Amino acid sequence: MTPRLLLIDDDARLTAMLGDYLRAAGLNVQAAANLAEGRSLIAAQSFDALVLDLMLPDGDGLDLCRALRA
Repeated sequence: MTPRLLLIDDDARLTAMLGDYLRAAGLNVQAAANLAEGRSLIAAQSFDALVLDLMLPDGDGLDLCRALRA
């Protein structure tokens, strides 16, 4: 089974580059451009890992990380 990774970042160019790199490494990568979209994806699907930008337009990525860990 291919590991599933969620990438949450508002920089489209960086997201595309990192997504391509991670896919080439064999990961199934899904991307979200903001916290709201990321939360929606997390609620609907399961992921093995999360790559999270800390400063997003709709909030602090660390707050999402803390909420998921709690």
